[in-house]
Amino acid sequence: SLALSPLWLITARRLEEIRWRAVNEPRAVLVQLYGHEAGLVLAAAGRLWRLASRVMFSVWKSLSPYLRRLRSRNRPPR
Repeated sequence: SLALSPLWLITARRLEEIRWRAVNEPRAVLVQLYGHEAGLVLAAAGRLWRLASRVMFSVWKSLSPYLRRLRSRNRPPR
């Protein structure tokens, strides 16, 4: 709970600021509250996704010859 209390305090302060603006839609309130942070999280998630894709491709590329040999060894005779 102590780890989350700064988040609640920041949220309460931002809500107090938003209250004086004419924001009626819940989505607009969320954008006003966490717009900058949400953008940072989305950008970081995109970078992480690209990095994970590159790593997985590299692993697949290095393992594919081994997997082909293993698959050909385990095939039942026709």
